[in-house]
Amino acid sequence: MRLSSPDPLAGPRRPSRCVRQLQPHLLGLLLLTLTSCGGEAPPPRVELGEAPPPRVELGDLDALQAHGQLRILIPQVSGVDGLPRQVDLFDLERDLADSLSRVLGLEPVFVVVEERSALIEKLVAGHGDLIAANLTVTSERAERIAFSQPLTRVREQVVSRNDGPSIRRVKDLEGRSVVVRRSSSFWETVHALAADHPGIELVEAPENMDTEEILYRVSTGEYDVTVADDRLVSDALGYMPGLMVGFSLTEERPIAWGVRPGAPML
Repeated sequence: MRLSSPDPLAGPRRPSRCVRQLQPHLLGLLLLTLTSCGGEAPPPRVELGEAPPPRVELGDLDALQAHGQLRILIPQVSGVDGLPRQVDLFDLERDLADSLSRVLGLEPVFVVVEERSALIEKLVAGHGDLIAANLTVTSERAERIAFSQPLTRVREQVVSRNDGPSIRRVKDLEGRSVVVRRSSSFWETVHALAADHPGIELVEAPENMDTEEILYRVSTGEYDVTVADDRLVSDALGYMPGLMVGFSLTEERPIAWGVRPGAPML
């Protein structure tokens, strides 16, 4: 199993119990805002994570209101030009985060983070206030940050090319190379499987490569196997005919926004 050196993120922090969810009414209000707003809101600002030097803010909603901004950390999308996507799931999540900002009376500022492994680091360090990055809620992540109410629920699925051997069970992964980002929940899942099935080769994808591009590289034969959320897989099957779904590795798990443990009002 191929492993790299430990991720150089800050040490674990356990969030307090009172900040694990956004206010219960908020998501419904945001969805209503997205579908019924009569006028066009001004476009959100977009900043690169490295320049200008990021403002450090570790406060709660009152501190954000004093600055007038909600800094939304988003991953840089590598993407593959020319793919006829049926729906952009990441754009939908960012639209919802944009609406959250406006409901709270704040200017949305999207801070683009090049490597996904740095998203939680930047949130905890105060360089952003919310992560909108299709984050699966895992116990490891919950040791460091708090999460909103679930935005949706997903299953992790095994995906390979449709002209190769089918993968219908964990044993079929032995002798195959599974390519995922180390910072992803998929890595945790496959790493646990590989402990009992040492024939599974776990290969680290670049942290600036999004899951869609990994799926594309599987469809072209550059990568052997990957793992992805069923929502994204279902969409990708519509424009990547070379893909084949094997089986689900997990039950449904929540996708949510990440927030700092010390921000219970968000």
